[in-house]
Amino acid sequence: MEGVKASYSQVLSLLEQHADDPDENPYSSLYEAVNILKDMLHVVETLTESDGCTLLAKCVINYQIGYSLLDTDLKSDCRQYFLFCLNEVDDLYLSADWVVLLVSCLNSLGLHEFNSGVTAEAEKYLHHACDIYKKYLLQVPDIPQALDACLRSSSNPLTANDETLIKNFENCHTKSLFYLAQFHQDADHFVSNVLLIFVTLERQLRFEMDMPSFNRLEWGRNCTLLSDHLINGNRFSEARHLLAAADQIILKYHTEDTDRMKQYSADISRHWIKYCNALFSYSISAESEETVNPKLIDDGLTFISKLTFGDNLLREKRLRFPSFDDKFFEGKIMSKKIDDFPEARSVFLFGQSNINRSKDYYDLYSHASDYIDIIQDYSKLFYNLAFFEEDLHRRCQMCKRRIDMLESLLSELNPQHYLHVCRQLQFEIAQVFSDMVDFKQQLLTKNDGNRKFLKINQLISQAIVMYEQFLTSMRDKDGNLPSTYAENYCRPALITHFYLGRLYGKKLCSGKERISNTEKSLKFYSYLVDFCDKNPEVRACVLEEYELCAEMMTLLPGKIKALQSGASL
Repeated sequence: MEGVKASYSQVLSLLEQHADDPDENPYSSLYEAVNILKDMLHVVETLTESDGCTLLAKCVINYQIGYSLLDTDLKSDCRQYFLFCLNEVDDLYLSADWVVLLVSCLNSLGLHEFNSGVTAEAEKYLHHACDIYKKYLLQVPDIPQALDACLRSSSNPLTANDETLIKNFENCHTKSLFYLAQFHQDADHFVSNVLLIFVTLERQLRFEMDMPSFNRLEWGRNCTLLSDHLINGNRFSEARHLLAAADQIILKYHTEDTDRMKQYSADISRHWIKYCNALFSYSISAESEETVNPKLIDDGLTFISKLTFGDNLLREKRLRFPSFDDKFFEGKIMSKKIDDFPEARSVFLFGQSNINRSKDYYDLYSHASDYIDIIQDYSKLFYNLAFFEEDLHRRCQMCKRRIDMLESLLSELNPQHYLHVCRQLQFEIAQVFSDMVDFKQQLLTKNDGNRKFLKINQLISQAIVMYEQFLTSMRDKDGNLPSTYAENYCRPALITHFYLGRLYGKKLCSGKERISNTEKSLKFYSYLVDFCDKNPEVRACVLEEYELCAEMMTLLPGKIKALQSGASL
C-alpha cells in the first residue's frame, strides 16, 4: 500500500493545480490525476485484505476518479465509479471509516443525475444521503473519519483534529441540503426552497466559518439572493436580516480594499435599494399582506425536519443567524408597512445612501448596464416617496429631480446599442412630465395669470416630444409604425397613443389651435381603436383604454364641428 499512498500524494497535488490549468487545456491536471488513480486501482485489485483496507481503498479511488471527471468533458463516465462504491456497500455507512465516503458519493451522484436531467433519481440519492447522516448521528458515537484517510502516507498525513473531522462530516450534509434546494425552485415549492437555502447558509456559518474553504463573498451573495425571494413574499424582516448579515460578514472579517470588495459592497447596496423600493410598493398596495401562507411554512418545516435536525430554524421557526445582530440596521431601515411621510422619508434616505454607495463602484463608462439600473432605481425611489407627499409643490420638485437624472442618462446613451433602455427612459420621462401637468393643473387658481398657463403648456409639449420619440424609435425607414408589435412593446406603444390623445386635449388654448389639438386627440384615440379592431387578440391588454378611446371617438367629432362653427364649449 505504500506505493499506492505515494501515488495518491501526486493525485492531491494535481487536484490542487487544477485551478491553474491553461484555458486551452482546462482539465489537464484532472485527466493526469485520473490516469494515476486508474493505475492505483489496478495495483489495489491485486492486493489482499492483509495488505490493509483494500475494499475501502478501492472505493475511495473509484470515488476520486468519478469526482475528478464530474466537471470535465468526460463527466458521463463518472456515474459508473460512484455506483461501484454504492454497490459494494451494505450497512457500512454505520462505520466511521465509511460514512463520509458514502455521503459524498451520494451527493456527487445526485448532482450528476440532476445535471443530466434525471431529477427523480437525483432526488432519491440526495434523500438517501440525508438519511445516512441522521442515522449515523443517532446510532454511532464514533467521530467520522476523513474520506481518504486510508490512502494518506506518512509523508502526507492528515492533520485534522476531532473538531475538524466533525465539521467535514457536517459540511457533507450541508451539500446534500444545498443540492436538494435545486429541486424546489418552482413556485409550488417556494417555501421549501427558501428554508433549505437558509439552513444551508446557517450551517455554513456554524461549520465552515473558520475553514480555509469558506468563501465569505459567495456566502454573502447567496444571502442577498435569498433576500430577493423573501422580498417577493413580502417577508421584509427576514430579508433585512439576510442583507444585514451579508453586509456584516464583510465588515467583520474583511478589511482589504480590493476591487472585488468594492464590487461586493456595491452589489449589497443595490440589493438594499431594491429592498427599499419593494417596501414602498408593498406599503402603497391596497392589499398589503404577506404572500406566504403560514400553513406552507409549517409544511416546509416538517419537510426540513425529515432531512436534518438540531438547526436554529427548526428550534425558533424564524430565519435568523444567531451569530449576527441586526439591531444596527433595525435603527436605519424599517421592515413594517410605511404609514406616513416621515417613515417614507427615512426609507428614501436609506435607499439614497445606498445609491451613492453603489455609484462609488458602478459608473456609466465602465459598467453601463449596472449604472443604468441604479439610476432607474433612484428614479423609482423618488416616485415612491412622492406618493406619501401631500404638498403638490414638493411633488413637482421630485418630478423635476427625476426628469433631470433620466434626461442626463438618456443624453449619454447610444440608441443603436441601448435601444431598449432608451425607449424605457423616453417613456418614463414622458410619464413624469405628464404627472407634473396634473399637479400643476391642481395648483391652478382663478387668479393665476398666463405665465402659469404657458408653463403647463410647456410641460405638455415636453411630454408629447418624449412620447413621440418613443414611437419614432419603432417606425420603419418610411416613417410607418409596424402592423404588429413585439409582445413587450404592444401595451406601451398603444397606451402611448392614448396618452398623446389626452395630452393634446389638456393644452390650454383657443381658436384654430384648439381645433387642431382636438383633431390630433381624435387621431391618436382612433389609432388605438383601429389597431385593436384589426388585432383583437391584443385588446385585452388595453381594454380600459380601448373603451375610453372608443367613447372619445363618438364625442370628439361633434366637439370639433362645434369649435369650427364658433360654438362655446
